[in-house]
Amino acid sequence: MRSLSFKSKLAVAAAFFVWPFIGIERIVGDHEMGISWEPFFKHRPSLQFRFSNPAQKGLDIIPVDELSISERAEFKQYCEQRFGEAEPSDCYARLADRAI
Repeated sequence: MRSLSFKSKLAVAAAFFVWPFIGIERIVGDHEMGISWEPFFKHRPSLQFRFSNPAQKGLDIIPVDELSISERAEFKQYCEQRFGEAEPSDCYARLADRAI
């Protein structure tokens, strides 16, 4: 019984250690694929675990100049965490490569 408690504590400690470095992204697909979650390594440690692309509306990716100021800030943060890109154009190129 004591070893189970130690293993549980060790698992919780390991989860708290990797939490800042691992994230999952919500991927929206067409009607056949549906929604899936893709794990990834963050480029900067943070406490946020779940990510979604703020520039994606359904299957379409909205250009940066059509986003509101708050959506642009969210998109920049998303790109820095997910891809390590500070420039929206570089991030859009990565997103285009991932497109279905």
